[in-house]
Amino acid sequence: MKITLLAICGLSPKVITETVYALHQQGRKIDAVEVITTSEGKAACIARLFGSNDGYYCQYLEDYGIDRASIDFSPDNVYAVKDAQGVEIFDIDTERENELFLAACMEKTFELTKEPDAVVYFLISGGTKTMSACLSLAAQCYARPHDRIFHVLVTPEFDACRAFYYPPFTPQKIEVRRRDGKFAVMDTRDAEISLVAMPFFSLRHELSDEMLKTPETPASLMMTIVREEKESLEIQLGSGKLIWKGTEIDLPPRLLALYVFFARQKKANCLVDGGCIACHECYVSMSDILAQQADITGIYEDIAQSKEIEAMSNTGITSLSKENFNSYKSALKNSFEKRFGTYEAKNIAIHSIMINKRKKYGLKLQRDFISIDAETTSYI
Repeated sequence: MKITLLAICGLSPKVITETVYALHQQGRKIDAVEVITTSEGKAACIARLFGSNDGYYCQYLEDYGIDRASIDFSPDNVYAVKDAQGVEIFDIDTERENELFLAACMEKTFELTKEPDAVVYFLISGGTKTMSACLSLAAQCYARPHDRIFHVLVTPEFDACRAFYYPPFTPQKIEVRRRDGKFAVMDTRDAEISLVAMPFFSLRHELSDEMLKTPETPASLMMTIVREEKESLEIQLGSGKLIWKGTEIDLPPRLLALYVFFARQKKANCLVDGGCIACHECYVSMSDILAQQADITGIYEDIAQSKEIEAMSNTGITSLSKENFNSYKSALKNSFEKRFGTYEAKNIAIHSIMINKRKKYGLKLQRDFISIDAETTSYI
């Protein structure tokens, strides 16, 4: 049975050695350590824990006579989260960077919990509160009952001491800052490191087999757990909102107008009560879409009400071409995936299918699940 310690880390990698020490003191073996961090945190981890084979982690193993080969932990196990261009993020200062960090935690947690016999220890100490929240959320989504979430507690004076990474085998005296702000010399034998196993609610047993094929966003997982008697898609033209299973998303007028066009096609032309399995009468070709440009323009003008003037051009929603139609369709799909998750997005996105060697577009969702509020107050 492989046991992996999955940790988040900021600029103080001492939390890693403190935790490994505490686990060993409790008689808990670990086979591997993996760390999720930022580019700045990665540099700090590698420099301070490994150095040139003389970092604090290397010193700890040597100090306590632990074979380095017994634990899979090296600079290669320290992962800095990357953006869409493959560039490691420096810090978590924006909502987008937070989303990237959460996605990395979800993916790594999903990967490590795939094997039923493997055990994962999640370390939520270290790093920023945002990092801790991301890893905790990922653990609650995918962790099994035999996995554990740990928080490490260290005697305050030693916790604040940058030179303290673990209690050395041979006690030493080091300078620390006391709680009153004054410096003092303390013996490392007085350092106490405790691991607290945090209770958590595992959602994994509520997830379908389909949802455990690939890592998903927490929002997508939650939407599958909250099973409604009837799926519902509500479009509010006045407020510019689309509501799927009770969760709202605000869409720009140009995207909402295109989606409303397809929703109306579904409501008006669908011939079956169920979803589109054998019938696709409500699907339209690219030439059909272009032929109904006036309808799309009218929807857009009702929604926008003089907003987004820049879209009123020969390349915008009021003058569709195959190229900008595909661009709008992709933008809708990306918005749905970001808000609802990939699993739910595929249920409501504009779908394409080949019919008699012609590509046609439409919504797969059952027509009775769609409601459109036609009130057109000012767009917000």
